Amino acid sequence: MDFPIANIGQRVGSAVLDMLAMFLYALLFVALLYITETNNQNLIILLAIIFGIPITFYYPIMEYFFKGQTIGKILLKLRVISVDGGSASLSEIMLRWILRVIDTNLGMILILFLGSVNTNDELYGFLIMSLAIPIPIVGMVSIMRTKYGQRVGDLAANTVVVNVKRSHSLSDTILSKSEESYVPSYPQVIDLNDGDIRTIKNILKSAKSKKGKENLIKLADKAQQRLEIKTDQEPAVFLDKLIKDYNHFALEKDENPFAG
Repeated sequence: MDFPIANIGQRVGSAVLDMLAMFLYALLFVALLYITETNNQNLIILLAIIFGIPITFYYPIMEYFFKGQTIGKILLKLRVISVDGGSASLSEIMLRWILRVIDTNLGMILILFLGSVNTNDELYGFLIMSLAIPIPIVGMVSIMRTKYGQRVGDLAANTVVVNVKRSHSLSDTILSKSEESYVPSYPQVIDLNDGDIRTIKNILKSAKSKKGKENLIKLADKAQQRLEIKTDQEPAVFLDKLIKDYNHFALEKDENPFAG
């Protein structure tokens, strides 16, 4: 691959930071109950749902709305992407999240199973202590044994976790680096994704043939309609400008992921 893969230390560090973020968020719930001093069970249940949903769906919510990043990944400059270099889709994000139970909480499955069979209290207590702790043994082994450092969820979803802050950014792996003084013309380009830009680049490369020129014109028209842009620029010039604008905004996003 053209981008640097996150190492296991960075992955563990990111997970620890995410757990800390969720723990602090949970403390808000406890503090709110303490401040209100309510005994209303319906209110307590409502607050538990309001606070519980973001924690339960923390990873897919963050990775979808922050383009493959959680709080831990943002702080350590990591990002989940598709193996082809594009942004991870919602289905990919959901699949890797669902399989997180295998990577980090496989012990919980065994506890549920063993709790349904006859076993003495001491053995069951030991199993709870040794298996309930979310140590990602399966995930860590998978990360160390696979070429692109993928846990089970990544392998199933065709995703990888990359370091977006090294000698070049993630955007450089898809596009060419823009000049610092570059001024974009089409802010609407942020509505496109990495896959769209890759398609534009491929069409531009094949524009020398007659068929390629026809596809170029069609793609330029389609892009103008989708982004609600009116321009007199030649199709090739317009599409090239879209690529450069997209690259500019993507680089800005890498530098400040909380912006916009």
